[in-house]
Amino acid sequence: MNTTHTISSPAPQADAARKIDWRLVAIFYGVAFVWVSLVALGVYLAVGNMSTTEAQLTFQLTIAFLYMPAPLVAALIAEKIGKRRPLIRTTFEGFGRKLPRLLLTFVGITVAIYAAFLLFAFVLGNVA
Repeated sequence: MNTTHTISSPAPQADAARKIDWRLVAIFYGVAFVWVSLVALGVYLAVGNMSTTEAQLTFQLTIAFLYMPAPLVAALIAEKIGKRRPLIRTTFEGFGRKLPRLLLTFVGITVAIYAAFLLFAFVLGNVA
């Protein structure tokens, strides 16, 4: 018995929505790469000897505040060039309603961690 199944292709509008704009992808990677390269070059030229504690702290703070936001900034620039609505706006929609639950969860987990720490310190003593 030979049965055939037909697979329907998605509507043309769905194909257009899935099409990747490679120009925007290139802009994203280009901006992010140039950004992190400049930060790395600046750290390399400014710090010099990385064996000191001050240099390591400077490096960590530089990475945290200058290097890490590069993908976000690159995405915002690519979305602006592509005339798209920034996706970060949808991230925070309804945030005000979720904030109390988030804060309660954070406080609960923090209290549980500190309680566990105090319990272990009480049971095991000061083993440092």
